[in-house]
Amino acid sequence: MSVVKLTANERKEFGKGASRRLRSAGQVPVVVYGQGGAAAHYSVDAHDLGLALRNPKNIIELDIAGKSVSTAARDIQKDYIHNSVKHVDLVLLTPAEVAARS
Repeated sequence: MSVVKLTANERKEFGKGASRRLRSAGQVPVVVYGQGGAAAHYSVDAHDLGLALRNPKNIIELDIAGKSVSTAARDIQKDYIHNSVKHVDLVLLTPAEVAARS
């Protein structure tokens, strides 16, 4: 397994229209949750995320405003007609889980 680093931007708009605007701009909406915290909504580059998801066991390290967070893909929604990723749920990993996956 490898660690893939992606830059995440915080999302302020929600809903179908906002998600469509993100996708047309080359971004994918993602939700990060886990470890007892509230869910956080971000967007990442669609191409880079697609490359990261080729191996489902990759650790996805998100750079969120200078802070690095290790995550793993939990649920991936795809558009099979256009061969694109529509939405991804990411779960936070503890340092022990990161060491076990490496």
